Amino acid sequence: MQEAPRESWAQVLGEGRWALFLLVLGGIWLHAADSLVVATVMPAVVADLGGIAWTPWAFALYELGSIIAGAMGGLASLRLGVGRALGGFAALFALGCLASALAPSMGLFLGGRLLQGLGGGALLALSHVAVTKSFQERHWKGLFALISAVWGLASLAGPLIGGLFSDAGWWRGAFYVFAVKGTLVALAAPWLLARVSKKGGMVGQVGVPWGSLGLLTLGVLAIALAGVVHNLVLGLPLVLVGILLLAAMLRVDSFQTSALLPHGALAKPGPARDGLIMVIALSMATIGFLIYGPLLLAELHGISALTGGYIVAMESVAWTIAAMAVGRVKPAGEGFYLRLGAFVILTGLIGIAIFLPEGPLWALLPFVACQGAGFGLAFAFIIRRVVTAAPEQERDHAAGAVATAQMLGYALGAALAGIAANSVGLASGAARDDLAAGVPIIFLAFVPWAIIGVCGARRLAAAPAGGTTGGGVSGGGTGLANS
Repeated sequence: MQEAPRESWAQVLGEGRWALFLLVLGGIWLHAADSLVVATVMPAVVADLGGIAWTPWAFALYELGSIIAGAMGGLASLRLGVGRALGGFAALFALGCLASALAPSMGLFLGGRLLQGLGGGALLALSHVAVTKSFQERHWKGLFALISAVWGLASLAGPLIGGLFSDAGWWRGAFYVFAVKGTLVALAAPWLLARVSKKGGMVGQVGVPWGSLGLLTLGVLAIALAGVVHNLVLGLPLVLVGILLLAAMLRVDSFQTSALLPHGALAKPGPARDGLIMVIALSMATIGFLIYGPLLLAELHGISALTGGYIVAMESVAWTIAAMAVGRVKPAGEGFYLRLGAFVILTGLIGIAIFLPEGPLWALLPFVACQGAGFGLAFAFIIRRVVTAAPEQERDHAAGAVATAQMLGYALGAALAGIAANSVGLASGAARDDLAAGVPIIFLAFVPWAIIGVCGARRLAAAPAGGTTGGGVSGGGTGLANS
């Protein structure tokens, strides 16, 4: 059988499809750059609005919003069409950015972050849907490679945007810029995706698991609240209540027709459970540096917001480089990289705890890169094993569950990081020497979770690989999941 001739980009993106694809890249960009911009400007936000104890909420609320939006995206696409759904969520993202830009207090700033999560999470999912519905399947690989490049660009541009505005003394400007970009996507999406909208909505899960989402939200917020009460008598019961709510969420989710996770994924031993536990645990272990890295680098080492942002962005760059390096690994070699990736993340976590307080900074940098590189080495293979272990009718759901597990891990990790950070006096303005002495606790507290991730990786690596192709390029974001 003769192979079809290779088509040029001019042919693939011809007949006006270039504008549509630029729109998709714009939606991906908004979600990809958001976390690095916010991480870079948070020290300035705290200096202006106060409320340092609430810093983890800026990330936990965004991840919660993204999980909720991911669950709602299918229903919105089905009822409104891809174009109007994407436009509506882009408008919600823009509104959240505007709310954060105008916020006179930390409370309103955090409300804006929740709206950004609701909008950004849906933008990610719906942008991928727009590609699969607008282009022929033989073009998807190349188009998704370009989307991955946008994540790499966001890793470089995010800290630049946040750092320039922060160092200029106008952190609000970064949110105004993203509000304008979100508005442009919102206005263009219904028009450019009009033909896509007529083809119907997202295939697969279209219900919204409101029970699971409600319990998940309450559980994460209860744990996060324990980090700001500054009272052990109140804090411990809040953590316990949060854990019970999350356990109830898993129980309720197993009975829902439209569930956040595939039915029985965490209840039954096997690759699905091992893979999801690995992702949740390692995501929890790595979110702390995104939240507190720029702030602690400024407090302990006096570096600028721009420099701090780029140090944090090393995770994203390392993720992408590592993912590309293992893109052609065959199934027989996947187990090695699953184990190696988890161990590299554990090593990075310990190294950050050792070198962040007193430096030298050059010794810190390789360990920051380890946190991203570990995910890059393993993430594509986690997805492959979780998906191939699922029944045929649940494979799409299983693939999405890995991203949901990652966002859940980031949300939980952010909540727990607040407890660790505030226990060492970060919120109460501890002196520099006292803060340096306490900083290792913020990261070493997550070593048990990283070890759980390593154990999950060992079990997952022992499972049959399945399939016949390499893992491909996956991942590429600090606090983000790439295409």
